[in-house]
Amino acid sequence: MDVDYLIIGGGCAGLSLAFNLLQRGSDKKILIIEPRQSYQRDKTWCFWATYPHLFNDIVSHRWNQWQVKDNTYSAIHKSTKYSYEHIRSNDFYNYCVEYIEKSPNAKLLLGITANHIVEHKNYAEVETSVGVIKAQYVLDSRNLYYDKSNLVRRHDYLLQCFVGWHVHTEKPVFNIDTVTLMDFSVDQSAGIHFLYVLPFSPYEALIEPTFFLHHPNNFSLSYYHDLLKNYLLQTLDCKNYSILHEEQGILPMLYDPKNNSATKHVFPIGARAGLLRPSTGYGFLGIQRFTDQLVNHLLKNEYPIQLKPYSMYSRWLDPVFLRVLHNNPGRGSELLMQLFKKVNSESLIHFLSDSAQFNDVIKVITAMPKKLFINHLI
Repeated sequence: MDVDYLIIGGGCAGLSLAFNLLQRGSDKKILIIEPRQSYQRDKTWCFWATYPHLFNDIVSHRWNQWQVKDNTYSAIHKSTKYSYEHIRSNDFYNYCVEYIEKSPNAKLLLGITANHIVEHKNYAEVETSVGVIKAQYVLDSRNLYYDKSNLVRRHDYLLQCFVGWHVHTEKPVFNIDTVTLMDFSVDQSAGIHFLYVLPFSPYEALIEPTFFLHHPNNFSLSYYHDLLKNYLLQTLDCKNYSILHEEQGILPMLYDPKNNSATKHVFPIGARAGLLRPSTGYGFLGIQRFTDQLVNHLLKNEYPIQLKPYSMYSRWLDPVFLRVLHNNPGRGSELLMQLFKKVNSESLIHFLSDSAQFNDVIKVITAMPKKLFINHLI
């Protein structure tokens, strides 16, 4: 046997798993293979701190107030119990890689692609770009690729598409106390559209025009750039600024339980395990919670492992929300504003963070138009 644990993919899920195993004293031989040649800052992860995680040392910002607004109303929420936390991907990568490199039983190899997996009675073989690797257990975080011709026939999915600029402005224009989760005071004619703003200082913020779309190719990169320029100029009255960093992404918002089943020696992790929350696109904290559960089983040699990516309430409610938004894009901003107007801060956080109890779920359901949601229950 070459290794005990072969982790395919050194992104958020793969590195979190290796880090968690090592932190908790695993002496198993761990190999992580990752196709990229080097790590760069390519993502931003944010979440409400409703669950303890291992990465407090690299949280760069915390906020206790956030808002959702449109042209007529601003719903402002506060929580002293749960902060909204921010981690830059480059800090995360460096933190994990440094720890792995110091561990005698773990190795990270970059520039290696995994192809086919063949499962045998007592182990699995992975065909890679550098040869075959045998492992007792394979933890697979490779992205699932959906057939677009099949996807477009579904009514319970959306694609969250965004481009973000980390900007430094010449004059102070940002309120450092308040995250703008959704600013709907922008053109809604092209679909559900909002601005997401993370203020790091009065002069610095990450600004992301975001769309919930049926197809990722609706807009060019230059279109997003124009939206960013217009927001800075027209909304913030800011002509002079520098762009420190740009990031972009397309997050699938759907739940497909058929694609995240574990077998005796191969386990899906990350987005492959359905850990991007379908109704929000949040993933970091869900990955940490899932990883804790997975490591609990691995350390006890309990196999096979069948873990649910999210709670029973989320698995039921998320497809309903997605069907409503998919079929009523013109009402997207109205429905989301209604949710933030009518539901209190902690119940909202619980719902958005997959830690909702029954009373939180009732508050969310009763905040929505009853007839519209009943029509989309099936």
